[in-house]
Amino acid sequence: MCGTEKPLYEFRLRKDTGRHRSECKQCESNRLRLRDTGWHTEEVEKAYLEQHGRCAICGCVLDVNSTSVMVCDHNHKTGKHRGLLCTKCNLGLGHFKEDIETLEGAISYLQRHNKN
Repeated sequence: MCGTEKPLYEFRLRKDTGRHRSECKQCESNRLRLRDTGWHTEEVEKAYLEQHGRCAICGCVLDVNSTSVMVCDHNHKTGKHRGLLCTKCNLGLGHFKEDIETLEGAISYLQRHNKN
């Protein structure tokens, strides 16, 4: 799917035939992530271009082959799509339960303790 030549261990075996799948593990993961969040490929491409290939929060370069793996973020209550994030920023929002007051409290805490 990604058009990159990879070794066979990068491909899962099919349960029905025992042969290797046609998509690598990373492409499979990306496809499942899109399915789980409801994003469509066209929406991801549009958001990626609008964000210049960068995380909407920290601005790091989004790359499927690094620690800055792209995540299609969405509101878990409404299902509305928000933007593309790196894994770290997405996990940060999740750990703070997407609660604005808690995030503001964290900012205030860091500001109080960031004085030299």
